[in-house]
Amino acid sequence: MPSRWIPVFDFYLALLDGAPIAVWLDMEAVNHAPLPSHPLAMRVRIPMRKPQPNGLRSDEEFDALNDLEDELTRSLAADADAIYWGRHLIAGNVDYFFYLPPRTPAEHEERIAPHLQFDGYSFEIEFTDDPDWREYLSSYPNAFHQQTMANRDLQAEMEARGDRLSRRRKIDHIATFRSAGDAAQATVRLKSAKFTVKSVAHEKRDGGFLLMFERRDRCDGGRPDDITAEILDCIEPSGGIYDGWGTVTRG
Repeated sequence: MPSRWIPVFDFYLALLDGAPIAVWLDMEAVNHAPLPSHPLAMRVRIPMRKPQPNGLRSDEEFDALNDLEDELTRSLAADADAIYWGRHLIAGNVDYFFYLPPRTPAEHEERIAPHLQFDGYSFEIEFTDDPDWREYLSSYPNAFHQQTMANRDLQAEMEARGDRLSRRRKIDHIATFRSAGDAAQATVRLKSAKFTVKSVAHEKRDGGFLLMFERRDRCDGGRPDDITAEILDCIEPSGGIYDGWGTVTRG
């Protein structure tokens, strides 16, 4: 792994074929992918012993799986030159994902097998040629999930300041567009969704057009994610990019 690459892990929740999936991944890896020295993808699957009914990890098994993950990723990085980029929790399984140097699967299995010895857990290994790192890129969050991650962080900051998130208040939003015409099209949809557009889109230094709008809403629970979905439905047909939201703290 290049010295300038400092992993930054974060997670999001989604549905895959109707089943909930928790995706934990290194957000910084997208700035280095693909890495030509590591063209081989490896998935290590571990069936959970006590998953929740929805197939995700239970509190009862949280510590054991965290300890397993720490030891597995540390040892494979040291002895197999493996780059760990994330995990999926789905359907009662934990899938750990790595990229490896171009050895044969048999050579890798010989190096890896000694590190797959954890009491009470079994392992399944799968190798795939993936020089373009498509496996990682397919797990990278889309615009909606990136914003839900930002929503979660902002909610935590607001709560730390003593904000009562359940109180309705004016929330300001920003989106950017390629042209004033695109912004105007999105404005019609935003107004239909009861947003108040604060000003006509004005040009930024980079040539894009900035649109600011607002609406009174709550900030608690999953409400910011619901609002994000509404906004994306309004702006994405016109090529808009959502730049997020802000509001005044309400105690």
